[in-house]
Amino acid sequence: MRSLLALIGLLALLAGCASEPVTRRTEILVLGDSVMAWNGWSGRAVADGLEQRLGVPVSDRSRAGATILPGASRPIPEQYRTGDFGWVVFDGGANDLRRCCDCRACDEVVDLLISRDGSAGAIADLARRAAGDGARVMYLGAYRAPTGRLLFGGCDDELDEIDRRVMRLAAREPKIFFVSGKRALDPENARHFFIDRLHPSPEGSARLAALIAGAIERAGGV
Repeated sequence: MRSLLALIGLLALLAGCASEPVTRRTEILVLGDSVMAWNGWSGRAVADGLEQRLGVPVSDRSRAGATILPGASRPIPEQYRTGDFGWVVFDGGANDLRRCCDCRACDEVVDLLISRDGSAGAIADLARRAAGDGARVMYLGAYRAPTGRLLFGGCDDELDEIDRRVMRLAAREPKIFFVSGKRALDPENARHFFIDRLHPSPEGSARLAALIAGAIERAGGV
């Protein structure tokens, strides 16, 4: 168990160091936590898959352990840079639940992330900020990880509620879109997950990239 935790910690550190600079050529800006950053050390993170599938420059500023709310070393809203992007793609919220309430009595944290009607909260603020700068915005909703994982075992209901609220936001904001990670990863398929049964494997990251790329194409492309 200790060796597994040490490996996860090392890979999370490497994932956190994988961020790329934002350049004028960037068409898609990827923000988020370890779901996005995982496999970046081998060039197979979600952003890498998006670049391959869509054929446009993608910059990845995601970081393992990042939160939406203040408290992480680089909260996801601070990853954002104003620029001439076609799309801003991000996830987030799980680390806020773990850090702020250890997945118990999480209603207040969920409300801070996004209000019940989707009209306010830190997720809505970031999405509107990027949309206001001219980008279209894609929020990746949580996938369901296998049982028996080391972390986030009690967060599924809260993550599902966050997704429902983001869908309400996207339903009334023409430049904000939602796609569910549950459509890409199967908790019963071990090939979709890293050995910690939480983070995506390279195949899992590729499947998430394909899901997002398909959603972008259906929304009009880049």
